[in-house]
Amino acid sequence: MNNEYPKQLYRKGWDDLSDTIVVRNEEEEGDVRAEGFRMLSEPEDEQPETPEVKPARAGRKPKAAE
Repeated sequence: MNNEYPKQLYRKGWDDLSDTIVVRNEEEEGDVRAEGFRMLSEPEDEQPETPEVKPARAGRKPKAAE
């Protein structure tokens, strides 16, 4: 039988091995994965995407077409 818990997950992968958390069950794993944690063997692309916040553009708004 393969026991996959406890499992160690990393927020930034190989870039920062000190930012890590250990989960003890599937519920904890779901919660921390929502925060961006993943296993080192997972590519960043498999990480759930978070919406990108774009800064507001400076200047005036365009005139409405008549």
